[in-house]
Amino acid sequence: MKKAYSAIALAISVLSTPALAEVRQSVDTPTAAPNGARAFDPANLALAGKLVELMYPVSDTIDDTRKSVQMALELVENPTARTKLNVSYDTVLTQIEPIIVRNFPKIQQAYTMAYAEEFTSEELRDIISFASTPTGRHFLRDTTFADGNTLVTAASDEMLSELEPTLFEFQKTICKQAAEQRLAAGDKKAKCSMA
Repeated sequence: MKKAYSAIALAISVLSTPALAEVRQSVDTPTAAPNGARAFDPANLALAGKLVELMYPVSDTIDDTRKSVQMALELVENPTARTKLNVSYDTVLTQIEPIIVRNFPKIQQAYTMAYAEEFTSEELRDIISFASTPTGRHFLRDTTFADGNTLVTAASDEMLSELEPTLFEFQKTICKQAAEQRLAAGDKKAKCSMA
């Protein structure tokens, strides 16, 4: 859900709508936990709501959805098929965006509850202070940027290839034990497919 693209143009056009004003207001001042959840300190919820608004604005989600659909269209190799799909691009987005706007308050509320539960008011104030700076906004824009970095990917792949034989042997051991338990329970056809 983290943002990977600039949402300035979309934010200007989208954030002025009444529906989004209501979304932002509902996140600014969450008042109650969902059914069955523990009660939260209202001050902590307000701080968590402010942080969530900084981290997960609905405009960025809409923008990311637009970019995802566009990237998916670019993967279509056949030019004729791509042209036909491009025609329906705006129609799809017209259908998707109201669903996001309608459902996003629930998502933001859930994030608000999660942050209110995990962090103290003092910690939330510290995070908000950082998130409100240019560096903080840059960091929050996409905390997953490094995951796709070729150096990080190569280092992770190297570690995973080294782990793979050990993990495979562990899976084999579990498979054999499960087969032995089924045999002991009377399943005469039980066997480990990894053996």
